[in-house]
Amino acid sequence: MNIFFSLRVPADLVQALVDLQGEQPDRIEPQAREHLHITLGFLHLADAGRLTDAAAVVGSRPWHTPN
Repeated sequence: MNIFFSLRVPADLVQALVDLQGEQPDRIEPQAREHLHITLGFLHLADAGRLTDAAAVVGSRPWHTPN
């Protein structure tokens, strides 16, 4: 199982990234607009113990987006 924590990209930045993809098709692997995100952490092949630890970290306090 794979799990990751991510942030949504602001709409104006999403548009800029979509535009950039169109301008550089030979250098950028295109991503669908709805899949653009900023990955904060990735648990590759997470087992039950790692998932429990991750849930404890994100569940123990409120998470706020930066201003």
